[in-house]
Amino acid sequence: VIHALLFAVASTALSTPTTPAEQLRSLLQTSLSTQCAIPLPGVHDALSAKLFAANPHVPCLFLSGFGVSASRLGQPDAGILTLSEMEDATRNVVSSVSNYNTRTPV
Repeated sequence: VIHALLFAVASTALSTPTTPAEQLRSLLQTSLSTQCAIPLPGVHDALSAKLFAANPHVPCLFLSGFGVSASRLGQPDAGILTLSEMEDATRNVVSSVSNYNTRTPV
């Protein structure tokens, strides 16, 4: 009985996604097998990411280039936003979600 319990715990631990990439892979596999859509809100800054990450029904987030451009520059995404500005926005979003102590992948 103890060996069976240890095996069950060990196999559950091995199958539980631990990294954001594994979480996304598991989410996609589940979505494909059940043929259900994945709710995927687009965020544009650290605050919007933090608000959506607090919702337990949101499995992951994506950073919208249009949203970042619109919130930072007040312009549509027409190649005006530089790579370093997009990188800065990405870093802020990821750190705000990480600091919020959630496992929501971005």
